[in-house]
Amino acid sequence: MEYEICYLIGESKEAEIVKIKERIKKIVAGKGGSFSDFEFKDKRKMAYEIENEIRGTFFANRFEIAKKDINQDSEAGTKNAVDSITEKLYLEKDILRFIIVKADSVPSPENKEETKKKSGDEQQDISHKRQAVKGKQEKKESVRQVEKLKDRKPVKKEPPKKTAKKGKMGDIDKKLKEILKI
Repeated sequence: MEYEICYLIGESKEAEIVKIKERIKKIVAGKGGSFSDFEFKDKRKMAYEIENEIRGTFFANRFEIAKKDINQDSEAGTKNAVDSITEKLYLEKDILRFIIVKADSVPSPENKEETKKKSGDEQQDISHKRQAVKGKQEKKESVRQVEKLKDRKPVKKEPPKKTAKKGKMGDIDKKLKEILKI
C-alpha cells in the first residue's frame, strides 16, 4: 500500500536536514517501507510560531509498505506498521509537525511541483491585479478629497482682537524692584 508523509523541519535545524531525513527513512524502512525517488521540498514562513520557529522546510515523500507488513506484530502489541511509524515519529524532537496519509487520497508529489510553479505565476498575476486595484482606489480617494475641498465654504478670518494693556512699563518696573528686594 502506498502512503505519503509530509513533515516540517524548523529553520534552526537546516544544517541537520540530511541526518533527520535519514532517520525518517530508517524508521519507515524498519517497518518494511521503501521510499520513492521523488521528494517535494518547500521553504516557507509558517502561519504561526511552532517551538520558537518562524520559518521551516516542508517535505513530502511517498513510501510503500507491503500488505503483509502493514498488520505485522510490533513490540507494543498488535499495531499496524503506519501506527508504529507514527508513534516513532512523534518521538523525533527535530520534526515540528508531520502527517501520514494514504497516497490514493492526495495528488502525486510531481503535481505539487507543477502546482507550485503555476501558483508562483498566479501570485505574480494576483499581485499585479492588486496593485492595479490599489492604484484605482487611491485615484478615487484623491478625487473624493478634491471634491470635498471644492464643496467647503470659505472661512472668513477675523482680525486678531486687540487686547488692552494692563498698566504701563513703569508699573511693571516698580513691581519688579519690589520683588527683587524681598
